[in-house]
Amino acid sequence: TAHTAQCEAFARVDIHPCPFYMYLPNAITPSISTGENDEFHVPDGIAEQLETCEVWIYDRWGMMVYHSTDRHFRWDGTVNGKIATNNVFSYRLKVSVFGGGNYQYTGTITVL
Repeated sequence: TAHTAQCEAFARVDIHPCPFYMYLPNAITPSISTGENDEFHVPDGIAEQLETCEVWIYDRWGMMVYHSTDRHFRWDGTVNGKIATNNVFSYRLKVSVFGGGNYQYTGTITVL
């Protein structure tokens, strides 16, 4: 609101929050063990923005090989205790963000 002499003017500006976006890798390399790209996970800075997080990882036959409700989950590419090298898995990730908003991501992860 602005005032000058006998006049008054009012303006309103709505600022909408930016849409939430998360980049997830499509390949991991746990067999190399370099400390980089060894696990499939939500990036740490993004994980702090999540109120809830649930992930399911499936093998090529649709069998669930991993499940977590921890926003700091880290899947190391293992199935039954062994690294599943040279396999492709599908995932479904459901998250809710602090301040509102529910999102679902799906994709594939290649374990190299």
